[in-house]
Amino acid sequence: QGPRGNIMKKGVKRGGHTAVIGSGAMAFMAAQMALHADEWIEVGGAAKVTMLVRSEAKQELGQKLFPNEPRIEYLVNAPGASDEEIVRSMKDRYGADSGFDDVILAAGDAATLGLAHQLVAGSNWRVHAFAGTRGETAFESGAWHYGNAGTHGTSGCNTRAMENVIAMAQRGFDLEKFSGRRYTLEELANDPSAFFDDTHL
Repeated sequence: QGPRGNIMKKGVKRGGHTAVIGSGAMAFMAAQMALHADEWIEVGGAAKVTMLVRSEAKQELGQKLFPNEPRIEYLVNAPGASDEEIVRSMKDRYGADSGFDDVILAAGDAATLGLAHQLVAGSNWRVHAFAGTRGETAFESGAWHYGNAGTHGTSGCNTRAMENVIAMAQRGFDLEKFSGRRYTLEELANDPSAFFDDTHL
């Protein structure tokens, strides 16, 4: 980390095509951050983002969050879709030789990390894994060996990271639209299922 608490090799490829795997608030924030041109923190600058979401409803939610944003596209893959089906849907849309410059994991389990490595192309790409995945996974090691690739995660949130988020919000990064239904402990005291069943952010 540098003196401002930022990882020195960080962010998505500027002018590149980023994929975000996930359908929740963190995924939608990651999509906005990938497109956000913030010269102080330098995390964004992608030209395009494709979100891999789990339902048509999540695609519709994304379209409501980003109503006039042509740089964000959606690939809907129902829960349980195989890696092969997901990769095929990406190739069908973007071409047989296509792949992403960056893949951000904002959902999934350890196996999703393996999927991320199948979605990248070219060289010098990055997998940004901040979904807290743990456990064994498998992927083609040639992606690292021949593709000069990298995978990184987080060491957890810290005070400096929160200062960076606040600074980005002060300079125009919109966080409020990602907030969902707010619950009080009193509301949930007898039946907390409303919180866990909530399909909103």
